[in-house]
Amino acid sequence: MLRVASFAMALTIALTGNVTGQQRADFSGDWVLVPDASTPANQPALGSRARILQRSDELALELTLWFSGDGSRAYEDTGEYDAPKRYRLDGAEHSMAGQGPRVVRNADGSRRGSLMPQWPTAGRYRATWTGDKLVILSADQLPLLTAGEFRFVGLTIRTAFSLTADGLLVVERIVIQEPVPSPRPQPAPTPLRSVYRKAG
Repeated sequence: MLRVASFAMALTIALTGNVTGQQRADFSGDWVLVPDASTPANQPALGSRARILQRSDELALELTLWFSGDGSRAYEDTGEYDAPKRYRLDGAEHSMAGQGPRVVRNADGSRRGSLMPQWPTAGRYRATWTGDKLVILSADQLPLLTAGEFRFVGLTIRTAFSLTADGLLVVERIVIQEPVPSPRPQPAPTPLRSVYRKAG
């Protein structure tokens, strides 16, 4: 009986060691969107390019800023990276400061437009490993203009990072918006699956 118990304990320790000693995926690098492999191609989860620096306890994510000209709904990728968003990978709840737009002015001081962050990520988040995926569950606030007044609507965002066998980065994202009073039916959440390859 003692021999069986000892064997069971040794097996448990061996299995636990294999799980905890598992090699985690490393998402570090500069990444470029592969539109043909992404769904939908025109709504990339991290924009057209992203930069990631990963350590054992943290993931730092840099996304490109977009320029929105005043009086125009057109957006233009500036190629400039925003300040890194740092996620602690311990599964605990943490706060993430919001990143609002920055005003861009002409030489005469008049307003030319705004630099817009790709992903404000204000609010709280948890980041942890689930199998071979790194999952970030975050809460955000979306400003909506309703009847001439701004109101903030809560969002729950689930983002999962994984690597394919051939080294592509897959980012799966879904955003769930809290219901708001409206005569129109509100759209169902649309899952995003964006695929990126290493730049260069």
